[in-house]
Amino acid sequence: MTAAQSAPVREDRVVLAGKVNFTIMYAAHDAFTRDLRRLTNACTTGRGLAASSGQLSAGLATHMRHEENAALPLVEAHLGTAGWAAFTRHIRRTQGLRGGAVFFPWLLDDAPTTTRDRVLNLLPPPVRLLYRRVWAPRYQRAQLALRGPRALE
Repeated sequence: MTAAQSAPVREDRVVLAGKVNFTIMYAAHDAFTRDLRRLTNACTTGRGLAASSGQLSAGLATHMRHEENAALPLVEAHLGTAGWAAFTRHIRRTQGLRGGAVFFPWLLDDAPTTTRDRVLNLLPPPVRLLYRRVWAPRYQRAQLALRGPRALE
């Protein structure tokens, strides 16, 4: 079961009026596990790396577009303040600072300054400091190492 599936914010607690097919989204999550295994195998054997990484990348892109365009607006519309608070507590408890160190730099990569500032202002000041002084610079160094100078364009 994924973290999203175990979170207190579940589709069965949100009236969705049939607008989102969660079976399809959960099947996509299962496909990612399969695709990650293929990619790991390709990295180990040196065979099929381009095909397996391309398949994972395409699947993730399609899935994320669907979740962002179909699921998240419905969740936001129906969840309410109490639901978001429960979700926030769950993420803090299950992911902690280590999760934030990975999540926030990725989330805010290429985000407009106004969006980045709004998101960071939701965080306590010590976490904002960690983001600015540790997490974001570490993420940028990793992107530079992986992709070269074009990663910072």
